[in-house]
Amino acid sequence: MLQPLPPLRSLLLRFVLAGGLVLGIGGTWATAIIAPMVPLLGRAVSAATADFTISGVSLDRHGEQPNVVFRANLRHVELVGGHFVYPLGAEADPAGWYQITLTTGGILQYPLLLLIVVLAWPASMAGVALRGLLAAPLAAVLILLHVTVTVLAELWFPIHDDIVPGEFWPLLACSRLLMGGGGLVLALAMAMLAIGLAFRLEGWLRRRVVPSHKRQDAFT
Repeated sequence: MLQPLPPLRSLLLRFVLAGGLVLGIGGTWATAIIAPMVPLLGRAVSAATADFTISGVSLDRHGEQPNVVFRANLRHVELVGGHFVYPLGAEADPAGWYQITLTTGGILQYPLLLLIVVLAWPASMAGVALRGLLAAPLAAVLILLHVTVTVLAELWFPIHDDIVPGEFWPLLACSRLLMGGGGLVLALAMAMLAIGLAFRLEGWLRRRVVPSHKRQDAFT
């Protein structure tokens, strides 16, 4: 990050090339990337809430773009705005479930931006490799955070909108913040974190891996 930047035209070209590569791979392999993660996404959402039971998570490959479909129901009776809300199928409520659908492209949008910045920013080949290793877990964190917050917010939204539409709800606010640009800012921040850590790691490795003849020269 502390190295001199190339001319603006060259930097823009790097971002265009990296963007084309990453978006092309993301668009072509989105289903293959998300499919193995579907069970993990369900467990992440389930672990983040004590109010809903996630009854099923599946990948719907029909339609123009594949979707990850979450089915859930309230775990117990909830008190919202002085009103009791019962799980679907309890008391007089008909049986059923709440359903939230997220497109694979929507799930991948923030990790793809992270990877574009990581690949486009000038670095040596070793630096790019280090960034890739550091960016992988950060991209996974972005996916889990985005999906968990969005699914739980969308599960609560119809309940709150029906009973207390004007009441502030932190989870809904966080979801709207992510969708309103906060997710992109978070992806950029994580990209800068990966770039900075890779820069420091590369410098540390260069100091540690000193050619033998240079070590010998130091003692002569």
